[in-house]
Order: sequence, then C-alpha cells, then structure tokens
Amino acid sequence: MNTIAQRHPSAAVSAGTTYRAAVIPGADRPVEIRSFPIIAAGPGEVIMRTLLSEVCGTDVHIQNGHLDGVPYPIIPGHFSVGVVDEANGDVRAVDGRPVRKGDVITFLDVHETCHKCWECQVAKTPWPRTDTCSSGG
Repeated sequence: MNTIAQRHPSAAVSAGTTYRAAVIPGADRPVEIRSFPIIAAGPGEVIMRTLLSEVCGTDVHIQNGHLDGVPYPIIPGHFSVGVVDEANGDVRAVDGRPVRKGDVITFLDVHETCHKCWECQVAKTPWPRTDTCSSGG
C-alpha cells in the first residue's frame, strides 16, 4: 500500500478523521485541495499536525513536470513544522530524546534512504545526499 496519505502523513490531526492537503495531481495541472483519511501511527511513528509547510523549488519542478519518476498525485511541502498529535511506541528524535504528544517537531522528507550504507544506518543524516548516501539518495 502506497497511498498519498501514507507517503506524507504530516497534515494529520488524529486517526479516524480526515485532513485536507494541497495536491499536485499531475505535471502541468493546477493544484487541488483534497481530503484524505488519517491513518493511525504505526509502531515507531508519529502523527504530526502541520503548522507550517514550505513549498520549495523542488515542489515547483514537480508541479511543472521537470522531474522524472514523480509518483503523482503528490502532496508538496517536504519541509514542515508541526505538533505531535500521536506517538506510537518508543519514538526518538535524532538526538535520542523521546518524542511525545504535544512536542513541536520538524518533518524533513526529501529522499528515500537506502537503509544500508553507514550514513543511513549509523549516522542517520536528516536526508541522504549523493555525496554521503551510497545509494545516491
């Protein structure tokens, strides 16, 4: 299952309800506002209510169809700040502190990681870059 809500759960409020998000339905198509069901946080995951999300140059390139392999429809805004509405299990920040309901956190979803190289497994950099992640990010 790879639904749009699972790829970008940052606009959530609480499981069992819905959230609204701006969606890029395809290359060179106008942005739409859609509603999605909120999926409960899985083990080690959080549901974050987005307070602020930046639309960056990558999002503009996605909307304009300048990037190959984009899984349309897609929710833009991969740099977000929000409040944790639900934390399922032992969720920790990159510095090791526990993440709890009510915490203000940031969500950086830039690239998938390979989950194999040193940078992804040990250093756990915020996002893989072609100069660090052996998979190229």
